[in-house]
Amino acid sequence: MPLMKYSSAFALAISLLAVTLPAASATNPAGGVSTVQQGISTRGVPLHTFTVAGTGVGMIPDGPGTPTSCGSAGTPLDIGFTLPALAGELVDLDVELHFSPVHTWGSDVTAVLISPGGLRQHTLFGRLGAITAAACGHGADLAGPYIFSDAATPPSGGLWQAAQAAGGASQIPAGSYFTTDSGGEGAVNPMPPTSLVARFAGMQPWQMQGTWILRVTDSGGGDTGGVGAATLRIHYREGGSAIYDNGPMSTGATTDSGVAAPAGYHWSELQQDDSNPGVANTNAGFSSAIIAGTVFRVADDFTVPPDQAWTLTHAEFPAYQSGYGGAAAPFDFLSLRIWDGPPTAPGSQLLCGDEATNVYLGAHEMGLLRVFNSIAGSTPSSTRRIWAMKAAIPAACAGTGFFGAGTYWLDWNSRIPGMANHFTPTVTLPGIRSQPGDNAQQRDNTGVWVELVDVGAPITPPSVPVALPFKLYGSILTADIFANGFE
Repeated sequence: MPLMKYSSAFALAISLLAVTLPAASATNPAGGVSTVQQGISTRGVPLHTFTVAGTGVGMIPDGPGTPTSCGSAGTPLDIGFTLPALAGELVDLDVELHFSPVHTWGSDVTAVLISPGGLRQHTLFGRLGAITAAACGHGADLAGPYIFSDAATPPSGGLWQAAQAAGGASQIPAGSYFTTDSGGEGAVNPMPPTSLVARFAGMQPWQMQGTWILRVTDSGGGDTGGVGAATLRIHYREGGSAIYDNGPMSTGATTDSGVAAPAGYHWSELQQDDSNPGVANTNAGFSSAIIAGTVFRVADDFTVPPDQAWTLTHAEFPAYQSGYGGAAAPFDFLSLRIWDGPPTAPGSQLLCGDEATNVYLGAHEMGLLRVFNSIAGSTPSSTRRIWAMKAAIPAACAGTGFFGAGTYWLDWNSRIPGMANHFTPTVTLPGIRSQPGDNAQQRDNTGVWVELVDVGAPITPPSVPVALPFKLYGSILTADIFANGFE
């Protein structure tokens, strides 16, 4: 599991040898047959694989086109993969397909993987060689088995290249392939590889649970075939693939008042204080945005334990924009700085990063909806979808084992085109408003850093400090304490 700020045991169960592993806040207006396998990851933390065979295989309905005019998809063949609740975060996945009977003129076929509830989807391949709306593409046949994976090995260039090399009336060779987008108007030949993992990585147990669909369609008439077998493999790790997690946000599938979350989501509900019934936190998030007239930044810390050194590759910072309903993440910029102490402290040194360099690498939806506490009088809604923004570690801090034992501070901000405000949610632990060590900070364009606190709802003392969620990714080096023959 990753190190967590709130873990009861602040240590990793890993090898003792070196291993490679303009509002400032958003405030409540109310006052507030399947198999399981197990392997070892490169970090020494178990990586589990859940393998499930698809149901509903069979003939693919022929498309409405003709042998010389293609493009409109026929009735889909939907193959289902039913997953239980897996105890971990999705790290990797692959799909295996075997066409039987062989589908002649394989460029008629398109295959799309869809997660439960349709929250995410990704094209495995489609309309091979077609670069216009009605083109029928390459004539090579589909047989397989074909494995679609980001870890593809030769002939891994994608089915586009393989179909072209095979030529008409020949079968595309079995093997591992990267995914590619579908052909059609505006496509290029060959289409470049895409990342299957990037589309689904980070999915939480409640997002993976349910029926995944592999939707196979035919867009040309005359040539037919079927899917004889299909397999989905989900690779997941308990605690996810992060080496450090500054705190949770999910509070479950129902609110404190008993309202169920929409399918595929969990709530991130501001917590009540179990020791002081009726009092709940009231700040859903604090601005970390570059907006017109004001430039906010937020900061929080992490600690590398003794006898460890960390190599960081990237970080993830959650954020939400109230009322945003788009399918794609709204952000386009993120800046990151890393310090050897609080940004406010005399003597703290900036180790890397600046406020101008864009280290944003994209974002994915986390399957979490931020809501105010429902017992305190707020009605839950789905208007605050939380995204995980991925950020590259600035080059000066990206060296092997750069982060030795000690405490470090991150400060960051982000931007949405048009300078729209958005917010970083706070760490959310049901029943506990705050924890010892919570010490997040915020800065506006006056240059003054202030401690972030939540006054509570109803507003009664004491105000409590808060922490901000983020995850760090990379590898951990640990001292070989057996080098001298004793422990």
